Amino acid sequence: MKPAAWLTPRIDFCYDCIPGGPFTPPACSKCGSTEYYSQGLCAHCHPGSPGFIGSCRDCLAWGVYRQRNWRCWKCRWWFTHYPQGECVSCHREVTIGEQGYCRLCLETARYHQTPGEPLDLDAARTYGQQLFLASMNDALGSGGIRTGVDVAKAIALGADVVGVGRSLLAAAVESEEALDVVLERIELELRIAMFGIGVEQIEDLYQTPRLVRLE
Repeated sequence: MKPAAWLTPRIDFCYDCIPGGPFTPPACSKCGSTEYYSQGLCAHCHPGSPGFIGSCRDCLAWGVYRQRNWRCWKCRWWFTHYPQGECVSCHREVTIGEQGYCRLCLETARYHQTPGEPLDLDAARTYGQQLFLASMNDALGSGGIRTGVDVAKAIALGADVVGVGRSLLAAAVESEEALDVVLERIELELRIAMFGIGVEQIEDLYQTPRLVRLE
């Protein structure tokens, strides 16, 4: 079923069925897309669209949908097993674990944990909160990704998506131009790594014989 046309006064016809039509739906007022959904917005920009992607309301990971109550699957498990309350680190009203910390602050502490050292649960206040991609069906490579070579390694190990977070923050705070420079450097390093091992396409990294697996 197609959504009703965005007209005043409201009518119960889609753009194809308006008397005298069909008419071409307007472009999205937010992004300019021609994939009209409702209320002047496309399927990617309308918050009520099944295709709208947002951030997890608990851990802030990007890649969740409205029908899951804006929670990633890990935070949905937390929501059914832990109480709601104020996180002792970030002070958000959210699902909190047994130690009084939310999942985002715990994941941030694990990200900055030094091997062999105890978990620093105040790391989120010290370093800022690391944003993640929500756990989707694809394999995700994230954490410690700083160069294009790191990206190539993650893909060769089986990652379908590679997330770069904290290493971009300084440039992002400085300016958009500085962020572009860092991203172009990462892309160049990835291209050089691919050239060095003799592959032309990203997909070829999955089958590279340069990766030695220890059985």
